[in-house]
Amino acid sequence: MSVSSLSVPTVPAARRGLFALVVRRLVAMGISLVVALAIVEVVLRLFHLAPAQGIATVNAKQFQRIPGMFAPNQRIRDLQKPALPYVVTIDSLGFRGGEFTRAKPANQLRVVMLGDSYVYGDFVDDDQTFPVQLEQRLRRACGDALVINAGLGGTTIVDQAQELQRTLPLASDVVVLVYVADDIANLAGSKTSWELLAENRRSKSRFPLSIVYPVLRSTALWNLALKARANRLNRAGETSLSQDYSRDSASTLDRLRNRYGEALVALRDTLKAHGVRFVFTMYPSYAELRGGSANLTWLEGFARSHGIAALNFSAALQASGLPNTTLYRLPEDGHPGPTGYAIAADTLGKRMLALGGLPLCKGGQGDHVH
Repeated sequence: MSVSSLSVPTVPAARRGLFALVVRRLVAMGISLVVALAIVEVVLRLFHLAPAQGIATVNAKQFQRIPGMFAPNQRIRDLQKPALPYVVTIDSLGFRGGEFTRAKPANQLRVVMLGDSYVYGDFVDDDQTFPVQLEQRLRRACGDALVINAGLGGTTIVDQAQELQRTLPLASDVVVLVYVADDIANLAGSKTSWELLAENRRSKSRFPLSIVYPVLRSTALWNLALKARANRLNRAGETSLSQDYSRDSASTLDRLRNRYGEALVALRDTLKAHGVRFVFTMYPSYAELRGGSANLTWLEGFARSHGIAALNFSAALQASGLPNTTLYRLPEDGHPGPTGYAIAADTLGKRMLALGGLPLCKGGQGDHVH
């Protein structure tokens, strides 16, 4: 039988028409979806319902290359709360603040500050953060001083211990840990912030998110979704903790406090093994400043019993006589403001110099910091 005699199957006209109709409808649906998303994006931006920019954390490749936890070389005006806009700069090593070299200069006092958003500096400009204000005071007494902002919002001591390991190659002379009110409660979550960050790195480093993520991260829709996810995780953690407390509040609190205490001693011992000085501080929330805190009282006693000098900023903040609306970003937010950070930086700077033994610092006495 010849080739010419073979018949070629054809698609019936009705089937071709149905296929074309399905394609047209899918295209129309796709266009409608894009238009709808574009309208939502415009509305979110127009009414300031969600910021169009946010600071991104590192992806998998960046995590291997730099010590900081933020994607390098970012600069934005953060509008997560329109009433409290602030400028954030991330350097090439993934830390908030200006550039510095990995290798420490011979005549430099280098400090790493660990903590959550109180250290990072939510709702204050780059030059108003706690680490920067401490650095300014140390420079007056020590000449070349650098305070590295290793703050990361939503973390607690187990996450900060992980970040400490990443900063050890930076050869700091001193590490400052800043405890805040929710650090003990945050230990109750089923996953640590460090584990959640690892999941985030894996997700945005895989195809197709690895391709579209650079575009998505600059949309209000994406940032709204991130905020909703964070709120959901926070509510889940609060629910889990409240359920634990309802079953046996005393034992739950004791368990979380003991876990924090064990991590604190381990962090102190790690630094001692590397010949790095450790300064442990406690920054009260505005509610604790007004009404006191059983956790702060417990923590001061625990630190004292384990030979850890603890500096509680409550006394200095109260002694200022300033209202909470000046010390914190109230009424819009409960984070500290520039004035609160200035008082804490003065107090911490004096304590660090009084300890003595800091390289190149005049006399090692607190009266050199004003």
